Amino acid sequence: MKLLFLTTSITLVTLIISINQVHGLADPVTAQSSAVGLPFKVGGAELRPQDLPDFLHPYHTKSLELTESTLSNRALTCARAVRYGPEEHQLLDVWAASFPGDDEAPTSAGRGAARPAVPVVVFLHGGGWDWGYREWVGFCARNVCRDGQAVMVAPSYAIGRGASQAWPASRDDVTDVLRWVSDADNDGETTVASRGGDPSKMILAGHSAGGHLAACVGLDRELLEGAGLDPDVVRALFLISCPLGIRAEDFFSSLSKWKWLWKVV
Repeated sequence: MKLLFLTTSITLVTLIISINQVHGLADPVTAQSSAVGLPFKVGGAELRPQDLPDFLHPYHTKSLELTESTLSNRALTCARAVRYGPEEHQLLDVWAASFPGDDEAPTSAGRGAARPAVPVVVFLHGGGWDWGYREWVGFCARNVCRDGQAVMVAPSYAIGRGASQAWPASRDDVTDVLRWVSDADNDGETTVASRGGDPSKMILAGHSAGGHLAACVGLDRELLEGAGLDPDVVRALFLISCPLGIRAEDFFSSLSKWKWLWKVV
């Protein structure tokens, strides 16, 4: 497996910079605020409101705005809220380039015209392990899926919502997503394979906390094997502005995580 650290898109860099500029205006431990006034709707679908810290408000708002615009892009298709597990939060979106015949009824061979087999990018959103939506990375499909070069899968995973520890459930959700993508039985019209994705060319990507989760899963061959997956199922990692080389006990306890995280940013 190759480990790749690649330059992110200008849009995402701009968002990261804009968020970093508001760090320090308030203590993250005490900066919980009401969800009133924030958008919690994308593409006509209501999102479950989260009591996001103040410093995440501009990132949340801009990300949803960009994803809303991306959903209306006729060059892309998005199968939304596809279930990958039995838990309420275990949903994902599958993004792909539009192809001639996508509006036709699916056949046993897939949808409409034949699609070339392309890599599958599983993209994990950030949010400090406590917050976030898969819609925060939906807009990245504009570049990831451009010209049919890849299929993008954006999953939701377990988050603490500022009240509980989501680890290791969040990590295990990621392995469930990888299993869903690589499962040969997933041959319905809204699955990865029917949109041209090749599970043997899987890239695990993530921003911030999502990048940390991607590294924890993609580099742990024993974990993947124990989850019934080929330890080489992840062919590359694409990690964006994320912490690495830290242990669960370093930051997944009470307020120690926020004290550490705030020093970094």
